[in-house]
Amino acid sequence: MPDFRCDPEQTVHYDTIGVIQGMRKLPATFTPGRRFGPGLDDTLVALERMIDEHELAAPVTAGS
Repeated sequence: MPDFRCDPEQTVHYDTIGVIQGMRKLPATFTPGRRFGPGLDDTLVALERMIDEHELAAPVTAGS
């Protein structure tokens, strides 16, 4: 994204707690390019299928 621009005026930083030194919000704009691959809806369906097939959402104690 060669033309992205951040908006420092709208940046929201985390409250400093000694460990977290980042931003909660950093608005940016850019020129969208050609889309590649499946869209969000197809990706979510594929992820849900994978989670179900591999039982990734099962409680940790389920395999004991």
